[in-house]
Amino acid sequence: MFCCHIDIMKNIPEQIVKLIFEKEYRELTADENNRLQLWLDESAGNKNAAKELSGLLRAYVKVNRYEHIDAEKAWKSVKARTLLRPKSRKNVLFRPATMAAAIIVPLFIIASLLYFMDSSRQFDNIKAGSPKAILELASGDKLMINSENQGAVLDAKGTEIGMNSENTLVCYPPSSGVKEDNTLIVPIGGEYRLVLSDGTKIAVNSGSKIRYPNVFNGSERVVELEGEAYFEVAKDADRPFIVKTRYSDVVVTGTKFNVCSYRDDNFQHITLEEGSVNIKRGEELSTLTPGKQYFLDKITKKAQVADVDTYLYTSWKEGVSRFQNMELDQLTAKMHRWYNIKFKFSNAEAKKLRFTGAFDRSSNLGEFVKIIESTTDVRFDWNDGEVLVSKK
Repeated sequence: MFCCHIDIMKNIPEQIVKLIFEKEYRELTADENNRLQLWLDESAGNKNAAKELSGLLRAYVKVNRYEHIDAEKAWKSVKARTLLRPKSRKNVLFRPATMAAAIIVPLFIIASLLYFMDSSRQFDNIKAGSPKAILELASGDKLMINSENQGAVLDAKGTEIGMNSENTLVCYPPSSGVKEDNTLIVPIGGEYRLVLSDGTKIAVNSGSKIRYPNVFNGSERVVELEGEAYFEVAKDADRPFIVKTRYSDVVVTGTKFNVCSYRDDNFQHITLEEGSVNIKRGEELSTLTPGKQYFLDKITKKAQVADVDTYLYTSWKEGVSRFQNMELDQLTAKMHRWYNIKFKFSNAEAKKLRFTGAFDRSSNLGEFVKIIESTTDVRFDWNDGEVLVSKK
């Protein structure tokens, strides 16, 4: 199939290739549009080839679409970015251009991109996650929450306990004032948002669950988290808000922060965007200021606080997955939770390969695979219901 695509590309004039690619970045002039349209009208094959190239380029440049990452710095940290390795030619490196730049793309780079597209096409049917959750009430009743059953949320007695709207569950405090604990369970391949009775907003990531009261009656506001969630805590100086995980307590009064505490990860990290956070672990107390991250190594039991680019750890709630020099064993754990597919490594060496980039979370797995294969010395293969990850 790779050779077939190369034969097709040989029949496309280089100036037409240039116009196809530049059209993704700027508005063509009237003369350029006319030249491109004349070529497209020559045959259905020309139209198909142009559509294929345009779609591939859009998928590829997603790595650099999000301006918050310093693209130049990020791409310098990528160890292997070889797209095509013919024996008779030096390695060709590709660095994504800015959205405003015009690109002149040699045919051998196009052929190489098409190769990666073909190798990952088998994953195109694996769709990204979507908003969905299960609300488990204190009574034990379970309610499905998703974008299709939006409206009033009723318990088994027919009492309205909240509103499901725009992929967000808004909790109503009970008229009786009786406190009950509910649990929002977000499965693998899902995500959902939650607004508590005090106005605190929470984005809950895939494979996570959060236990919370329908009303805060005491001197503290306490929730329990397993997995990952982003919190925008309603200010209340008299009643601290506490996020309990298996490993620590996060204590705040009003702030914005992300907690990542999956049971099967070897780490926990808490990243602060705004306000102040105190983290209690046994007798240890750590304080975070904006731009800081608390990182706990579960194996060594050691914790440290460091400066980080917070957007790397919070952009998932905005629909962007970000990775900076991340080892593939950690990366595939995140992919598993979002795409609900299992990954297996052919050897330990492949686990330690690293990837840097940003990606639209709405994209299917095939598009993600294209990016990783074309910027990292790795390949993905379908293997009996799992994805086999190997070093090239």
